[in-house]
Order: sequence, then C-alpha cells, then structure tokens
Amino acid sequence: MARLGTADLDGIVAFLGEAAAVDGPTAMPPHLLDGLGRLFPDSKIMWCELATDSCELVDHGLSHEVWWDQELWKEHSHADPIRPGFATPQKYSDHFGARLRLRHPAAGWLRAAGIRDALFVWLPSPPGRARSLELDRFDREFVERDRSVLSVLRPHLTRLWRNADLRRTVVPEATEDGGLTVRELEVLGLVARGKTNDEIARLLFISPGTVRKHMDNVFARLDVHTRTAAVVRAFPSLNARAAGRTPVD
Repeated sequence: MARLGTADLDGIVAFLGEAAAVDGPTAMPPHLLDGLGRLFPDSKIMWCELATDSCELVDHGLSHEVWWDQELWKEHSHADPIRPGFATPQKYSDHFGARLRLRHPAAGWLRAAGIRDALFVWLPSPPGRARSLELDRFDREFVERDRSVLSVLRPHLTRLWRNADLRRTVVPEATEDGGLTVRELEVLGLVARGKTNDEIARLLFISPGTVRKHMDNVFARLDVHTRTAAVVRAFPSLNARAAGRTPVD
C-alpha cells in the first residue's frame, strides 16, 4: 500500500467529519460524494447496491450527470474480472492494460463510456445484495495512492452503510410520541444492540461525550432513567433476540 502524505490524511479526516453528520436513510448523500470527489480529483463517483441474482440496481447515487449505463454493464458483466468478494480496492488497469482493454470482453462498457480506468471496492452486504463504490476517470489511470486512500476509507464506508440500514430499521420501529431526533434514534438503536458508548462513538464517527449527550436527551424526552427503559419505551416490539444482545444499563 502506498504511503499517504499529510494532505491525504487531512483530506480523509475532513471526509470522516462530513460522514459524522449523515443521519438520513441514505448512506452516502450527494454532499458526501462531493467530499469523496475532493479526495479523488477528476473522478466521477458512483455507489450502488445490486441484487446479486439479477444484477439489477436496488439503490445508487451519482456524483455527476448520468454516465453509467447499466444495460451495457450487464451485457459485459459475465466477463468482469472484479467480482463481489474482493476485500481490497481493485483497478481495472490491474487486470488489463491499455492494449488488452481494446479487445477484452469485460472492457466493452469502459470503451463505450470513454472510461480510461475505474477503481472499485466491494463492501460487506446483506444476503442477496452486493454493495460497491466505483470511481471512474476518463483521461488517466488511477495510481497506488488512490488505492491506499480507498483502502483506508473502506471500513468507514462499511459503517456508513450499516448505520443507514440501522436508521431505516429503527426509525419506523420507534413510537411517534417520544419526539426523538433521527440521530437520537440511531444512538438508541445501537444501545438496543448492546453497544457501549465507546463503540457507538466509533460507529457514528462522533465522540463518547456526544453519545452521552444524546443519551441524556433521550432520557429527558422519554422520561426514563436507564438505557433498558429507554429502549423499551422507544422500541416496544424490539426484543432481545431481534437486537442481538440484551440491552444493559
């Protein structure tokens, strides 16, 4: 892995700061794609979630105007060397150089779209789904620095998706009379899954002190005094089995 400089590390920290503010149902809203764009200049960025049985898009987001042709990709995907399961970011230029790209079956959609190189990372996904982030460049190839930055970001991107899953699960589950914010519900949903304040802080890219403040607000809004009581009040149908662990005070 290429050694990253101070500017790269500062850029990663800035991106993670933006990630800490994400609290809606989408893992990577447009402003976060813009933040990634600052880490990978001259790149068009797409995240997507595919149904593995059909290769159909379930959800996706784009940093620019539409340039990605799903039907063209599906036509060539059978020969795609970057399959779900790679734990490290992959460049298409790793698998076929400029000369081979002129005739390789999997490169047909790259040629048609005018893409010079793509950097791709698969993320841990629910059963039957495949989540990924793709960066495309049209005038030059990606370098090892780019792969290193994406490798550092991969676990944080995974958390973004898992947290979005959690928000989509716990927000409809919660009672409507508690008046909790989306972020408070997110924190409480992690409490229901047995997470400590330190673990929640790491998952949400915030400080343990901020977690404690959110929990203080939860206690006040729900008029309770323990973590277990807050979980029971906010999620009346959420039992220990669904949570994975019994909440503790």
